[in-house]
Amino acid sequence: METRHHFVESLRNELIAFPLDSASLDPVVSAESFSSCNRFEKLLDQYASDDSILTNDFLEKVFKRFLAERWQGIHGIRKNEIEGTNAIYTVLPSTRINKICYQLAEMLSVRLKEPVHELLMPHLKSKKYQSLSKELSEARLQGYIFGDRGDPVFILACLDNFFDKKNLHHTCHHLSGVVLTENEKKRVIYYSNASANYYDAMSSHFGNEMTDEIKTARKKLEDLLKQSEYQHQFIPHYPEASQKRLMAYLCSHLQVQNDLPSLICEAIPLRQHWQSFIRIISTQDLFRLIFNMENVSDEKIPSVYDLKASALTLFNIVFFKLNNRKPEAKNPKLSTRQIAGMRKTKENMVRAFLACLLEACRRSREAEGNYRSYAGYYIGAFFQSVSGAYSKEQKLDALDAFAAFFTDPNRQLAEYRNFLNEMALTEHWGPLNSGFLCWIKDQILKIAIHFEEQQPSVMSSSRK
Repeated sequence: METRHHFVESLRNELIAFPLDSASLDPVVSAESFSSCNRFEKLLDQYASDDSILTNDFLEKVFKRFLAERWQGIHGIRKNEIEGTNAIYTVLPSTRINKICYQLAEMLSVRLKEPVHELLMPHLKSKKYQSLSKELSEARLQGYIFGDRGDPVFILACLDNFFDKKNLHHTCHHLSGVVLTENEKKRVIYYSNASANYYDAMSSHFGNEMTDEIKTARKKLEDLLKQSEYQHQFIPHYPEASQKRLMAYLCSHLQVQNDLPSLICEAIPLRQHWQSFIRIISTQDLFRLIFNMENVSDEKIPSVYDLKASALTLFNIVFFKLNNRKPEAKNPKLSTRQIAGMRKTKENMVRAFLACLLEACRRSREAEGNYRSYAGYYIGAFFQSVSGAYSKEQKLDALDAFAAFFTDPNRQLAEYRNFLNEMALTEHWGPLNSGFLCWIKDQILKIAIHFEEQQPSVMSSSRK
């Protein structure tokens, strides 16, 4: 009799075989894939030494449930409307987590005698889709998109009917003759370059016979949709709101303050993508994960001055960890390459934390009125004078310019002092030296000194 341990190990072997996602993948989709893969690995770890007999009841409660919960997260239903995201199987079947889930569904399908597509996408169990069961079982994941209410629309069949009907219609039998909405049409037409070319070729020859151009375009689309691992040029199928929904699902699995910076560092290798990723995080999740504050919303954001005590606590934690950790260079067992890698990881964690902290500060400042502060002062390269006042817009612009340093892939924290010298020559220096921003700037300088001390050459040049 097969044990849980044996089944888990076979799954783990499959997981190892799948490569990591491309660094160019949409950062929110990439982070969800990374996070879900981690949760799946932890699920496997729970049963790695379990020699209990493998039963269908166990498979349903553990692994079928995992697939169902993820589908609800990336393609849930709210007020009878499907809220799809770009992480779903039919949009990007080749992400690492989607490949893993598909492999898991295939293994469960054999044992539970349920179709793969229903295990992956449970809403397809509905009676209204039973007539499509054979088509859905035989179709590749990239063969169809989902309508606004979750109805599958077969891409090739939908476009084939366009030449005669002069419009795009649903392909489900219970929706026969129903024209697609504008959003649904976009998902079909712009699913890939091949689908767009096929549509354009037909649009150019209405009223004529089927031309060689149309036939060629159709053949290219058909061939692409038949490929086992379809890697089309990614065109987002869902609007910006879906990114926020996917981010909310992602953040729901993050609990402690280190979780968000860790996820950013590990799941988004290209630092230039960090800022766009952080901007999508809801205010509620951002303040919960950085400041451990509950009940914060866009309508109820603490002022920057209310944040100071919490920010000071966070800075003190960072100072403590940096100053009490044994320097990598003093460990004789580590190679130069290992030391460099550990330093890079440590710096990226700090930078991700600071980028999140500054985004929270930005939202606090943005929520405040356009009042003026007389605390600022301007220090240029060769002179010092008192500044009059700075508007809210000036402070936000200065904060944006300041925060960009921490997500710049070409700058290091050891260069922070040089960066401040550069900022001193811009219009942002005055606002940056007023009130809370000035305090933040000085706190970060203490952190930067730690990294300066690891690179003496940078430290000495920055202090000239």
